[in-house]
Amino acid sequence: MNEPIVSTRAWRVTLVALIATLTIPILMATWIATQGSPAAQNELWRGFDDRWAINSGSIVGDQWQVQLITNSIGLALHPIDLAAFTFQARITTRDPNAATGLIINAQDRSNFIAFLISGDGYISLREKRSGQWIDREPWRAWPHVRRDDQANVLRVECEPNRCIFFVNDEVTLQENASRSNNGVGLIAYPIGLKDQPATVVFDQISAVRLFDP
Repeated sequence: MNEPIVSTRAWRVTLVALIATLTIPILMATWIATQGSPAAQNELWRGFDDRWAINSGSIVGDQWQVQLITNSIGLALHPIDLAAFTFQARITTRDPNAATGLIINAQDRSNFIAFLISGDGYISLREKRSGQWIDREPWRAWPHVRRDDQANVLRVECEPNRCIFFVNDEVTLQENASRSNNGVGLIAYPIGLKDQPATVVFDQISAVRLFDP
């Protein structure tokens, strides 16, 4: 009797290897999908939850819409208890004289640091201390601020001793100082007098843990 070209044992080993080759990638892909991305795992919150303290305007879906008039200020604050995080928002307004931005080191509505852009292409870093404004970085033109009703994405990346501010993924300013963990937030107010109300829209809000301290 002629021997089989391939032995039964060799055939079984080949079959097991083939099954393993096909099965392992599928199992790994399934595991990765169920675990989610690192950013999703480290996400602190997205959008507007019940911990936001908002003094004016309205929440519509995932948007905060603020109407600005002379001497008004829109504030939205959210607590955060981490020393290392990134916080971002997209901002849209048609008004060149609207100052809008992100807040860090928020103790309350009268004490915080604000990274600001204007609708006509300027940036600034200002501190509100006991209700009074202090310029940490005066207003200056910045080429990466989008104008003419285009949305701008602002982001701040904070570590225990510094925060770096971004406009549309471009680095702008750095705050080198010990930072409290009290809160972050959003801000909008008019620059100068206003004859007509200006609308500002904040959306795509998110906060993500940078790393475990």
